[in-house]
Amino acid sequence: MNGLSQHTQSLNGSLREPNDSLSTIKQRQLRATYLDDAEGEVEMSLSGNNLDQRLAVSGINTGKHDAQAVLDRLTLLKSA
Repeated sequence: MNGLSQHTQSLNGSLREPNDSLSTIKQRQLRATYLDDAEGEVEMSLSGNNLDQRLAVSGINTGKHDAQAVLDRLTLLKSA
């Protein structure tokens, strides 16, 4: 009976090790994901503008698609 108890304890310990390792791996992956997300947010805030804002500032995405808007943009580029 004592041998069976020791074997059960050993088996429980052996099963616990892979579960602990899996938990550690999942925590590391989650931490890496959080760090990637945070890095992206920092880069976005340091650049000062998101992509839509940068396109609008450059005159690319102003919502104006008429010929006059295109000519104005080209004139502005030519004079720069």
